[in-house]
Amino acid sequence: MPEKIQVQISRAHYYKLIKSLTIDHEPELKIIQSLVSPGDCVLDIGANFGVYSRFFAEWVTDTGEVISVEPIPRTYDALKNNMNKLGFYHVRTLRHAVSSKAGVVTMKVPYYQGGIDFYRARITDGADEDTKAWRSFEIRTVTIDELTKKCDRKITFMKMDVEGHELDALKGAGQMLRDHSPGLMLEIWSDPDTLGTDAAKIYQYLSEFGYSGYQAEDDSLVPRKAGEKVLNHFFLKD
Repeated sequence: MPEKIQVQISRAHYYKLIKSLTIDHEPELKIIQSLVSPGDCVLDIGANFGVYSRFFAEWVTDTGEVISVEPIPRTYDALKNNMNKLGFYHVRTLRHAVSSKAGVVTMKVPYYQGGIDFYRARITDGADEDTKAWRSFEIRTVTIDELTKKCDRKITFMKMDVEGHELDALKGAGQMLRDHSPGLMLEIWSDPDTLGTDAAKIYQYLSEFGYSGYQAEDDSLVPRKAGEKVLNHFFLKD
């Protein structure tokens, strides 16, 4: 199928999907809503086609701003199309990867059951995968500090889903964390109770900024329980 037709089908599919979603689609959304107010600035790092960005945009209203970052060309196209068609002109969409410094990296997207699994796209050093199983491309990296240095609103929340690149991304966000102290939700696959894992390093790094870890329980946050496995980790300053 020609690429142009694939893009049109993708846009139509994701717009229909995002319009149909309610706040119950993701259990964490009700919690995040309590942390965000009209006029705020909210960051969606690894925005995919814009599920969280859609709700962030509603909550901050057009008096606020949402910065949505998505590096994968096809999903970025769907994200931008969705935000435009929904009339969310206060959402700033950017096709970059975030990291600890500006530069250029290689990203790989795995092939899966005859198609491409955009949800598992990630930054790689190019030496750890069978290249036949992946589609690769280069993308410019930016730091979160650079993205937000001219933001004239209070940044109250950041959601991050960057497929294992969380620690590097956070290392490029130090000034923003100090200046704004936003609530955070990070998707982390490894175990924070195991020494040396990325998760343990993230917890240690964020503790240096005064953050503690929390987990969702029903529609509220409780301090993270050691030994309990969660995917979405919340962090709030003490």
